[in-house]
Amino acid sequence: YYVKDKISAIDCNNSNYISTDNMLVEKQGITFSDYVPNDGLVCSYKKGDILISNIRPYFKKIWLADKDGGCSGDILVFRAKEGYSSEFLYSVLSQDDFFRYVMQGATGSKMPRGDKNHILKYKINIPDNYKVLFLQGGAHLQFSMVPINLLKNGVADYIVTGQWAKKAYQ
Repeated sequence: YYVKDKISAIDCNNSNYISTDNMLVEKQGITFSDYVPNDGLVCSYKKGDILISNIRPYFKKIWLADKDGGCSGDILVFRAKEGYSSEFLYSVLSQDDFFRYVMQGATGSKMPRGDKNHILKYKINIPDNYKVLFLQGGAHLQFSMVPINLLKNGVADYIVTGQWAKKAYQ
């Protein structure tokens, strides 16, 4: 969901204040801010929120927050709903399809700005015949998760075809 919370600008510093200027292009995260406001209110974000620059969306400036802080009004802050994964939401919103969608609703030619109402209508398209599974255990465990989940009656044949298949088998 879209976050509208505010905090005092005095709670911000050059490492936790985010503006379009210190967000890096092509989904590369953030850098330290050269400017931090010293009065008034700024938008608030929390660790796990997804921040997206709303100016020139074609630059694909997006960041999964690893700390709490404040940001300019030109940054859109999204938070996964209770019980949902921030990492999954970030992976969806960092896709090129999302940024193409944002550009379809953008206004202005010199410095396009995304239309917040258009962005909030974005649908995460998961076909009905798909299920989203959130699994933990690291990469090696993932190798065996698919074969194990496809087992019927607890018995299956498994062909070791290479290094990664061997790791899954182990």
